Amino acid sequence: MCRLLGYCARDAASVAELLGPESFRAFTSLSDLHGDGWGMAWYAGSRPAAWKSAAPAGREPEYDKLAWQPLGDLGLVHLRWATPGLAVSDANTHPFRYGAYTFAHNGAIYPQDRLGELLPPEWERQLAGGTDSERYFLHLMWRLAARDGDMVAAIADTTADISQRYTASSLNAILLAPDALYAISFHDRSMVPADLLRELGHGDRPDEVAAYFDLAYQVTDDAVLVASSGWPMPGWTPLPAGHVLVTDRRTLATSVRPITPSLRTPTDTILDEHGDFSAASFGFLRARCHAFASVPRYPRFRVQPQVGPGRYTDQGHPVSDRGGRRWGSTRWCRAIQPSRLGAPDDFGSDGGTGVGAAVGGWCARVAHTRR
Repeated sequence: MCRLLGYCARDAASVAELLGPESFRAFTSLSDLHGDGWGMAWYAGSRPAAWKSAAPAGREPEYDKLAWQPLGDLGLVHLRWATPGLAVSDANTHPFRYGAYTFAHNGAIYPQDRLGELLPPEWERQLAGGTDSERYFLHLMWRLAARDGDMVAAIADTTADISQRYTASSLNAILLAPDALYAISFHDRSMVPADLLRELGHGDRPDEVAAYFDLAYQVTDDAVLVASSGWPMPGWTPLPAGHVLVTDRRTLATSVRPITPSLRTPTDTILDEHGDFSAASFGFLRARCHAFASVPRYPRFRVQPQVGPGRYTDQGHPVSDRGGRRWGSTRWCRAIQPSRLGAPDDFGSDGGTGVGAAVGGWCARVAHTRR
């Protein structure tokens, strides 16, 4: 989990001058928590340049030096709080670059042992590090090629595909192209690591904790800025979740567009044409439930082991997924139920939102259909 800052200005400008000295110091202070590295990227022409380090930004003279230089008219800053299990190293530090594009992400994608499935093999071989974030970026670049350069459509396809196949706490990102700034707001407030933030001393600011994944932007005559929360941002406009901010580099014309996926949702393929639960959908749900169980926020979830092709144990008894024989989401849900009863958001079966509601909703859909 990280902090993001992106900017697009009429002329070459320094990050510190765009924010103002006081706001720059406030943003930089976020590196006290997000201290697993920092990076900057900027464009002075059509090609990006970047500098990154695995050290905390607040302790690096180079960070302050670069922040006060008018490096370019388009750029970003990233402060990293590494996801547990992913190494703190230069290769894993944002931003990432592919051709003329640069990218920085805030969030985590689970389960980590399936991240290798996110990319086709030829794209997986292009990785410089081992993070979920770099794979997210390369997946987006792959989609961009398939979309003939339509970036907003590629963003929609990418976020939809990752959301269907994995559990993502947040897919917020800043993406820079030679002609535009894109700020992706795609997150679920129910996935904020509130307990961990409270343990680290943020318990006296519950509103700030709840808004951890929120993004906001500011438009002036000379620049457009967009950034993560956690520091004073008076006068900034919230960027709604499920939207992307697009700023044209030449004119600074800015729009906020909904992220509308063209991919089918998981519930569209739950059943086959005969009304039976398809093998592909069974595998999808199994993967999603494993992913849900792997999220650190839900350590008490358990998934029963597979005991044969298409068969799972239900309190020790095999359950078939074929032909409706004893199948029902009640048995699937028993296989993934929490070992304790939780709040609505923990499972979604009683009106919760976010990932819990999604998993609970899929189970309910199967249950109502198969009875």
